[in-house]
This record gives sequence, C-alpha cells and structure tokens, in this order.
Amino acid sequence: MNFISHLRFIYKTKIYPKHTKHYWCKFHYWLTDTEKIGWYVLDKHGNMIPWVHFDESAIICLYPNMITPIEKEED
Repeated sequence: MNFISHLRFIYKTKIYPKHTKHYWCKFHYWLTDTEKIGWYVLDKHGNMIPWVHFDESAIICLYPNMITPIEKEED
C-alpha cells in the first residue's frame, strides 16, 4: 500500500466516521459463518464507504450489495 492509499484508508475508516452519521446493517461474517450487526457511513455523494465497523474496533470491507440496512434497536 503506498502512502496516499494508506492516508485515504485512515481517513475513510478512522477520521471521517467519527464526524458523520452512522447507518446500521446486518452482514454475513464468513470467518465465523454468522450474521453480525455493524455500522457504516456515507460519503459526501450519499454512497456507502465500503468499510463496516463491528465488535467495537473491527472493520471489514463490504459493499452495499453485501449488507442489509437495518434500524438500530435501542438497548
């Protein structure tokens, strides 16, 4: 990964998500063959940034056709 790509990755997965609305989703986590709940963000054009955050600090690269948007239930 070159330096510019690394900066884009950091911005899209660490910096930008802290300052924008989170959208909740369900997705299939193939490593454990389970369904998980996570969240993602939209870019300034309204497109999903293809990184889903889950399990407190984990992220996974998923695209819109790989997730099911949901409404987050209040705890």
